[in-house]
Amino acid sequence: MFSSATLKSRFIIFVQLSKMEAPHCVP
Repeated sequence: MFSSATLKSRFIIFVQLSKMEAPHCVP
């Protein structure tokens, strides 16, 4: 069972990693 807080935290971390790994893909 996943909690919304956990999902939100994972999503934020994923976005942060995406920005660091591929800054050229960020508008």
